[in-house]
Amino acid sequence: MNVRQTTLDFRFDTKFAGTMPDGYERLLLDVVTGDASLFSRADEVEAAWAIIDPIIRTWMENDEPELYEYETGMWGPQESLYWMGNDGREWLDVCPILK
Repeated sequence: MNVRQTTLDFRFDTKFAGTMPDGYERLLLDVVTGDASLFSRADEVEAAWAIIDPIIRTWMENDEPELYEYETGMWGPQESLYWMGNDGREWLDVCPILK
């Protein structure tokens, strides 16, 4: 098996006949037909917040390391490059177009 980078070029409109519903049409159709498979259950959402809330609270209340942010569409903050470099490693940038 060989691994290589490739361009993902799949378009529904070239593979399927008719028009594809947009996200809201699909969502409303699922509501009308009673299909809840794409919706989060309340207990799932509560469980997720039960995990995240203490992390956020601890981060805000204590003298923790700075939380670095980065622009949408980028692979991560610049500080991650320095962190990896200090250990003699580097990230594999699988999408150099975004730089």
